[in-house]
Amino acid sequence: MSAARAAESRLGTQTGRMSQEITFKVDGRPPAKSAAPSLLAPRHPHTPRVLALLSAAREEAQRRGFQGFGSAPVGLALRVACRRDLGRSDATNYLGGVGDVLEDKAHRGKLDHLGDLAGFGLYANDRQIDQVRFLWEPSESPSYTVRLWALDGLTRASLKTQGFVGWVPFRQMLNQDKVPRTAGIYVVARSSTGDPKFLEANQDGRWVAGAEVVYIGRADELRRRLRQFADLGAGKPVGHSGGRLIWQLAESRSLLVAWKETPGDDPKLAEAALIADFRDVHGKPPFANEPR
Repeated sequence: MSAARAAESRLGTQTGRMSQEITFKVDGRPPAKSAAPSLLAPRHPHTPRVLALLSAAREEAQRRGFQGFGSAPVGLALRVACRRDLGRSDATNYLGGVGDVLEDKAHRGKLDHLGDLAGFGLYANDRQIDQVRFLWEPSESPSYTVRLWALDGLTRASLKTQGFVGWVPFRQMLNQDKVPRTAGIYVVARSSTGDPKFLEANQDGRWVAGAEVVYIGRADELRRRLRQFADLGAGKPVGHSGGRLIWQLAESRSLLVAWKETPGDDPKLAEAALIADFRDVHGKPPFANEPR
C-alpha cells in the first residue's frame, strides 16, 4: 500500500461509502485555535484561513446539495500537509480551530468581517464532535483535507437525506405498487424502539442494540425483489431467502421498507458500502444480514 493510500485508510477516507459525510481540501494551513482571542474575532491573524475554510466547505456542500448534520454526533478527520517548522501548530489546536469555524455561528453575534460566510455551518455546535483523527505529512505546499461524518448510525433521518424513499410497511408497499422496476438498494428498518421480541429462540446474539436498520439488500429490479421479500414473509416459496431473519421479529408487520435507485452504479457495490458504514458504527452487520 502506498503512503498516500495508507494515510487515507488511517483517516477513514474510503471511496464508495454512502454515509452522511462530506470531504473537501483547502489550500494553506488550517486555522489554529488558541486561548484568546476567538478565531472568529475581527482582525484575528487567522481570519484569511477561516475564510478559506468556510469557502471550501460551502462550495463542496453546495456542489453535493449537502444540508449539514444538524445536531447529530459527528466525527472529524483532519490531514495536514505542510513543512515541519515553527509556523506549524499542533494537532489539538488545528482540530479545535476547524471544529470551531465549521459550527453554526448564529450565537456568535456580529461577524460582518466574514461576509455571507458568517451564515454557513455544517453542524449546530462543535460539542457534537465525538470522534477525531489527525494526520500530518510533510509537504512544501501547505494544504489540508477535512472529512466529517455522522456518528448516529444509519437512521431513517440520515437515510432520507441520502435519497431513500418509501418508508412504508411491506403490505402498504404492495398495495401502492410504487416501487420502481430499476436496479437499486433497499433497507428494512424498525418503526418501534426498545428491545425486540423474537419468534424463535437464540436470535439475541445477532441483535444490534440501538440500530434502526435491520437489513440492507440490493436488487437488479427493486419491485420484483421486494415482492419476493414480502412473499417470503407470507410463507410463499420464493427463490431468494436473503434477509429472512426479519420475519423472526414479532414486530415484522410494522417494519418499514425504503429503497433507492442506483442509476449507473453497481447495486452490489452500493450495498457493500452501506453495510460497511453500518459496521463502522455498530461493529457488525445489521441483524438480518449474513455475517461476513
